[in-house]
Amino acid sequence: MAKVVVAQIKLQIVAGQASPAPPVGPALGQHNVPIMDFVRQFNDKTGKMEPGTVVPVIISVFKDRTFSFMLKSPPASYLLKKAAGIAKGWYPAFLRDAGTGKSDDISSFNNDLGDFFDEFLHRPYPRYLAIRQTPTSAN
Repeated sequence: MAKVVVAQIKLQIVAGQASPAPPVGPALGQHNVPIMDFVRQFNDKTGKMEPGTVVPVIISVFKDRTFSFMLKSPPASYLLKKAAGIAKGWYPAFLRDAGTGKSDDISSFNNDLGDFFDEFLHRPYPRYLAIRQTPTSAN
Protein backbone atom coordinates (compact mmCIF):
# COMPACT_ATOMS: atom_id res chain seq x y z
CA MET A 1 0.00 0.00 0.00
CA ALA A 2 1.33 3.44 -0.93
CA LYS A 3 2.03 5.99 1.79
CA VAL A 4 -0.28 9.00 2.00
CA VAL A 5 1.50 12.33 1.58
CA VAL A 6 0.26 14.82 4.17
CA ALA A 7 2.42 17.80 3.17
CA GLN A 8 5.20 18.94 0.89
CA ILE A 9 7.72 21.42 2.26
CA LYS A 10 9.97 23.44 -0.05
CA LEU A 11 13.13 24.93 1.44
CA GLN A 12 16.46 26.32 0.26
CA ILE A 13 19.28 25.22 2.53
CA VAL A 14 23.06 25.70 2.29
CA ALA A 15 24.73 22.38 1.43
CA GLY A 16 26.08 20.52 4.44
CA GLN A 17 24.92 23.23 6.87
CA ALA A 18 21.37 22.22 7.78
CA SER A 19 20.53 22.71 11.44
CA PRO A 20 17.38 22.57 13.58
CA ALA A 21 17.34 26.37 13.64
CA PRO A 22 14.92 28.31 11.41
CA PRO A 23 13.87 27.79 8.66
CA VAL A 24 14.35 24.00 8.89
CA GLY A 25 13.21 23.39 12.46
CA PRO A 26 9.90 25.27 12.41
CA ALA A 27 9.00 24.02 8.92
CA LEU A 28 9.45 20.38 9.91
CA GLY A 29 8.23 20.78 13.48
CA GLN A 30 4.76 21.91 12.50
CA HIS A 31 4.32 18.61 10.64
CA ASN A 32 5.75 16.51 13.52
CA VAL A 33 8.70 15.31 11.47
CA PRO A 34 11.86 14.21 13.36
CA ILE A 35 14.03 17.24 12.70
CA MET A 36 17.42 15.76 13.58
CA ASP A 37 16.86 12.76 11.30
CA PHE A 38 16.30 15.12 8.37
CA VAL A 39 19.28 17.31 9.31
CA ARG A 40 21.60 14.28 9.50
CA GLN A 41 20.42 12.79 6.20
CA PHE A 42 20.54 16.14 4.38
CA ASN A 43 24.04 16.97 5.62
CA ASP A 44 25.26 13.47 4.66
CA LYS A 45 23.89 13.80 1.11
CA THR A 46 25.15 17.33 0.55
CA GLY A 47 28.43 17.11 2.46
CA LYS A 48 30.50 16.57 -0.68
CA MET A 49 29.04 19.57 -2.53
CA GLU A 50 30.96 22.82 -2.72
CA PRO A 51 30.64 24.73 0.58
CA GLY A 52 28.15 27.58 0.44
CA THR A 53 26.06 26.09 -2.34
CA VAL A 54 22.35 26.79 -1.89
CA VAL A 55 20.35 23.61 -2.49
CA PRO A 56 16.57 23.63 -2.95
CA VAL A 57 14.93 20.61 -1.33
CA ILE A 58 11.37 19.27 -1.47
CA ILE A 59 10.41 17.28 1.62
CA SER A 60 7.40 14.96 1.38
CA VAL A 61 5.83 14.28 4.77
CA PHE A 62 3.79 11.08 5.10
CA LYS A 63 0.88 10.29 7.41
CA ASP A 64 3.02 8.06 9.67
CA ARG A 65 5.46 10.99 10.35
CA THR A 66 8.12 9.62 8.02
CA PHE A 67 9.56 11.72 5.23
CA SER A 68 11.51 11.60 2.02
CA PHE A 69 13.27 14.44 0.30
CA MET A 70 14.47 15.30 -3.16
CA LEU A 71 17.39 17.62 -3.88
CA LYS A 72 17.11 20.04 -6.79
CA SER A 73 19.82 21.90 -8.67
CA PRO A 74 20.95 25.27 -7.24
CA PRO A 75 18.98 28.37 -8.29
CA ALA A 76 20.05 30.16 -11.46
CA SER A 77 20.78 33.35 -9.51
CA TYR A 78 23.31 31.49 -7.35
CA LEU A 79 24.98 29.92 -10.39
CA LEU A 80 25.15 33.27 -12.23
CA LYS A 81 26.72 35.04 -9.25
CA LYS A 82 29.22 32.21 -8.89
CA ALA A 83 30.13 32.35 -12.61
CA ALA A 84 30.48 36.14 -12.50
CA GLY A 85 32.61 35.95 -9.37
CA ILE A 86 30.48 38.32 -7.29
CA ALA A 87 29.39 37.78 -3.71
CA LYS A 88 25.96 39.38 -3.89
CA GLY A 89 23.56 40.63 -6.48
CA TRP A 90 22.27 44.20 -6.38
CA TYR A 91 23.15 46.49 -3.52
CA PRO A 92 22.78 50.25 -3.07
CA ALA A 93 25.08 52.50 -5.05
CA PHE A 94 26.33 54.33 -1.97
CA LEU A 95 27.79 51.06 -0.65
CA ARG A 96 29.69 50.20 -3.83
CA ASP A 97 33.32 51.09 -4.38
CA ALA A 98 33.33 53.89 -6.91
CA GLY A 99 37.08 54.25 -7.27
CA THR A 100 39.54 56.74 -5.90
CA GLY A 101 39.82 60.49 -6.21
CA LYS A 102 41.23 63.58 -4.56
CA SER A 103 39.23 65.41 -1.93
CA ASP A 104 39.04 68.47 -4.23
CA ASP A 105 37.36 66.37 -6.91
CA ILE A 106 34.82 65.07 -4.42
CA SER A 107 33.97 68.50 -3.01
CA SER A 108 33.48 69.98 -6.50
CA PHE A 109 31.22 67.04 -7.39
CA ASN A 110 29.16 67.63 -4.24
CA ASN A 111 28.83 71.33 -5.09
CA ASP A 112 27.66 70.51 -8.63
CA LEU A 113 25.18 68.00 -7.27
CA GLY A 114 23.88 70.53 -4.74
CA ASP A 115 23.41 73.14 -7.50
CA PHE A 116 21.47 70.62 -9.57
CA PHE A 117 19.08 69.80 -6.73
CA ASP A 118 18.60 73.48 -5.84
CA GLU A 119 17.68 74.23 -9.44
CA PHE A 120 15.38 71.21 -9.62
CA LEU A 121 13.56 72.04 -6.40
CA HIS A 122 12.91 75.68 -7.32
CA ARG A 123 11.68 74.92 -10.84
CA PRO A 124 7.95 75.56 -11.36
CA TYR A 125 5.73 72.56 -12.02
CA PRO A 126 5.10 71.75 -15.67
CA ARG A 127 1.63 72.61 -16.91
CA TYR A 128 0.64 69.00 -17.44
CA LEU A 129 1.23 68.23 -13.75
CA ALA A 130 -0.99 71.05 -12.53
CA ILE A 131 -4.22 69.96 -10.92
CA ARG A 132 -7.21 71.03 -12.94
CA GLN A 133 -10.68 71.36 -11.61
CA THR A 134 -13.38 70.09 -13.88
CA PRO A 135 -16.79 71.67 -13.66
CA THR A 136 -19.37 69.39 -12.15
CA SER A 137 -22.75 69.10 -13.77
CA ALA A 138 -25.73 70.00 -11.66
CA ASN A 139 -28.29 67.25 -11.38
